[in-house]
Amino acid sequence: LVLLIILTVNEIWNKNKYLWQCVYGSVCVCIYAIFIPIVNITPILSGAACALAILIVAHNSSENFSWRTSFLLGLLAAGLTLLKGTFVVTAIIFCGAYYFARILSLQSFWILKELVIAISSFLILLVPWAFTNLYYFDTLFYPLLGVGLVSSGGFGFAGTEIFLDNLYQYHPLYLLTLSTWLLLICHERYEKRLFINILLVFYFCGTIILALTPGGGFRYNFILLSIPSLFYLIEYFSISDKKITINIIFFSESQLRKFLIFIIVITSILMLNQIKRVGGQLFEKGLYARLLNPEHRPIQPTDPISSNYSKQRDLYSELQNMIPANTTAIVAVEYPYLFNFSRNHLYVSDIPGTTGFKPGMPFQGTPENLRQYLLSNEIRYVIHTYKGWAEINDFHEMHSKIEWVRNQVIRYFAVNKQLLGFIEFLKPVFDNGSERVFDLCMANIHPASVCNN
Repeated sequence: LVLLIILTVNEIWNKNKYLWQCVYGSVCVCIYAIFIPIVNITPILSGAACALAILIVAHNSSENFSWRTSFLLGLLAAGLTLLKGTFVVTAIIFCGAYYFARILSLQSFWILKELVIAISSFLILLVPWAFTNLYYFDTLFYPLLGVGLVSSGGFGFAGTEIFLDNLYQYHPLYLLTLSTWLLLICHERYEKRLFINILLVFYFCGTIILALTPGGGFRYNFILLSIPSLFYLIEYFSISDKKITINIIFFSESQLRKFLIFIIVITSILMLNQIKRVGGQLFEKGLYARLLNPEHRPIQPTDPISSNYSKQRDLYSELQNMIPANTTAIVAVEYPYLFNFSRNHLYVSDIPGTTGFKPGMPFQGTPENLRQYLLSNEIRYVIHTYKGWAEINDFHEMHSKIEWVRNQVIRYFAVNKQLLGFIEFLKPVFDNGSERVFDLCMANIHPASVCNN
């Protein structure tokens, strides 16, 4: 968030030196941050800063050959991709729009040299990460390539129902992007219309294609859907002379202003409906429940302001102390962030069975198959929250119309049943009625290479 604000203020201040315009831009960034989906908020917010930086660097580039600009664009695109593999689509669309607009306007051969430099710097950062994925997961690029990953839901186009549902989720940001684009191009002092127009074309073509795929969900493409409108607003605030010239049929100046206000209001309402978790997490569960009226909704014991927070930390410390320091464990618990990750090498099994070391977790096998799989990857200890799992037989996601969602939840249940099955042939090192700690080497048969250490 701080980086987003710095980028915004720097871009506006360098062009018009108006303090209030910088304040307006910063307010827009803060409002933007509120609507970021709660899940994966850290990589999404960081990715938004990288994506905005790509557009600002591209927009401010000179008309002369610049290897520095291309090298920087490649690094930013790689940084965006490293945050979350699916962000590579955003990087390609934004950088692609820049180079396509550059080719159309300058028509010079050296632009291809710039493109090669950008791709080279992109690969410099990405190749080590890709080979790490190849080593552990048997695929160069997780999650877009699913070779060797049991989480792969297959590839191809989604059905009509999913496609229309994706477009329904996109349309508030479509409206906002169109309105901010219209606001920007109607200023007579704005000169770089070609780039923002090409960006808009790439934006719509790219997101419509994404909507046709299983990975076209709103949350996974939030940066691509939202950053262009923020970028257009920032460039609008960067214009020192706000004189509008109307080059659009059917619109007078007053009508245009009213239309833009209408679009912004409608879009805000649609966005509030789109991300219902914003109100729930930020206000009801956050400000209201934690500070204003904590008696109305009990504070979670893992909340830092809860009186039980220290007890929860002590509980997880006790669990971790059941395994020797500097050993490796897999943890399938409710609050893994309460562990001390400097003490042990911990693998967090968020949705177990979805991904893992090659050839993937044996979710279709027996508890013994899972034990052998973990030991073969030098994971000796398991910490598992088991209370309540024996009584759960269904999640509504198991009936989702999206194939990969169904698959991951089914595997989630399968692996949890395997973890529950450890009690049949392994005596737990620790059992408090809710969590169990297992030493996988306590069975009669085990791989000596791991258990002798």
